[in-house]
Amino acid sequence: MQFIHKVYMVLALLVLILIGLVFTPVVMNQEKSRQLKATEEVTQSAYPGIDIVTEVVEEQDYYKAIHYPVFKQERLNIEINNYVAEETAVFLDEVNDQRDVLKERDWQAVFHLTFDIHALNDGVYALVFSSDSLVAGANGRQMAKVFMLDVEEGDYILGEALVKDSQDTRKAIYEGVLAELEASPAYKDLYFHDMLEEWIETTNFSNLYLKEDALVFTFDKYEITAGAAGSPDIELPLESFLHVLNPSWVSRLQLETEAMETENAEPDDTVINQDDDASEKAGDAVTAERHVVALTFDDGPHPENTSKALQLLEKYQMKATFFMLGSRIDFYPDLVKEVFNQGHEIGNHTWNHKQLTKITDKAIQEEIHSVDQKLQDVIGQPATVFRPPYGATNAHVESFLNVPSVLWTIDTLDWKTKSPESILAEVKTGLKPGAIVLMHDIHETTVEALELILPYLKEQGYTSVQVSEVLEMNK
Repeated sequence: MQFIHKVYMVLALLVLILIGLVFTPVVMNQEKSRQLKATEEVTQSAYPGIDIVTEVVEEQDYYKAIHYPVFKQERLNIEINNYVAEETAVFLDEVNDQRDVLKERDWQAVFHLTFDIHALNDGVYALVFSSDSLVAGANGRQMAKVFMLDVEEGDYILGEALVKDSQDTRKAIYEGVLAELEASPAYKDLYFHDMLEEWIETTNFSNLYLKEDALVFTFDKYEITAGAAGSPDIELPLESFLHVLNPSWVSRLQLETEAMETENAEPDDTVINQDDDASEKAGDAVTAERHVVALTFDDGPHPENTSKALQLLEKYQMKATFFMLGSRIDFYPDLVKEVFNQGHEIGNHTWNHKQLTKITDKAIQEEIHSVDQKLQDVIGQPATVFRPPYGATNAHVESFLNVPSVLWTIDTLDWKTKSPESILAEVKTGLKPGAIVLMHDIHETTVEALELILPYLKEQGYTSVQVSEVLEMNK
């Protein structure tokens, strides 16, 4: 009997061990999930009915930044959430497959997923997602996804419902896309006739979206062009292609009226004379004796963190430079105006944070100039300085610029440490007159660090000015 009792004790112990082995990973995964969700932030955008989720995750072997919309209608959220989850899973699977290579090269994989909003009318929007990842290979993965939806109705609008599908329609679209490819210096030597023909024969027009003045077809990398072309967007002028759309949608969206209103609109590529602008902002001559530095912030604006940073800078009477992403400017135009009106400098950090040394000339131009056009609309002038994402630049990239390209002398590593004390320590180590400090106003811990940095600069006799002034000083 005593023997049987001992057997039961051993069996019970084994059961407990097995339960622990089974449920411990579950608990760990749940804890990991909670930590991941803690990095998510939901903020209101400038577009009615659309909030923005921002998720930024940094690990030893990868960096992930995701922006996607949230709607009140759950039906609209399900499809977009599934798309975001699928794209993220593809990236993480590739990271897992290449983990040894990443460790060997001491390389951090990068994943960016963001979107642009094109508002038509009556709550109808086109959302164009851009997914870019670079893991261990020389060529990254670039994918595009289009969603057209009616927020008021809580429903998606399929591309095949927009188009009056027929052989004549497909022929007209094919000839229009072909003509645009032939006329484009970026694409004319990189597209493939057979791939274009296959696309027009099989497409359900899921890659079609409408802007006020154009039908736009967005293609994945390698879909109709060589990889060097990236993910091309082909625009067909609306006034010439209204006949391919269903009459009901032409009437509903009032496209004929809008096409007439925008027919003569041209983008404003005006660039401020940098020398005149710098001299106006600099005021007195900048000298090393003044002990000035430039605090700079990348990847914003962020509706909460940037606002807090502005309050701190005002408190200590210092200026900064905010290198903004075009996609974020589009989401928070009022905040951009506030930054500008408080006397801070606004820099161009590209539209979607793509690595410019790895994309086509056309894509480089779009990444840079689309930001300046948006700033022209929001604050009445383009950016006065530029910072390339990841600091990745070369002479060819610089040839697209009309303003100074600015890197940094102090990398606070705020994205990595998430420690206000460590960020302050990096500033202390590299501090000297004319220093340019790199931070990111998308992180709450960076704003907490700013509360330590600003009084420290004051104690040391330093003040922060716009980076253009420091560039002038360092000439």
